[in-house]
Amino acid sequence: MHVSKKNQPVVDRLILLLAQSEHVADAILDNALDDGERVDPEVVSGLTQYLVRIADILNAAEEADLKPLSSE
Repeated sequence: MHVSKKNQPVVDRLILLLAQSEHVADAILDNALDDGERVDPEVVSGLTQYLVRIADILNAAEEADLKPLSSE
């Protein structure tokens, strides 16, 4: 996996944030199960829109018409 020197700390930070977000999502599920109450579909939709936007941004970065990957 190649990541530029400039992007390495940013990618590392995103990985950490996504891992933390997964734990938070697990907590939401646990709370919903414990309470026997579903999470409002509007809340789920809003949170999912953030995830889709992140994926769109990362896909744009991958597909950007820039110089080829170097082997730094």
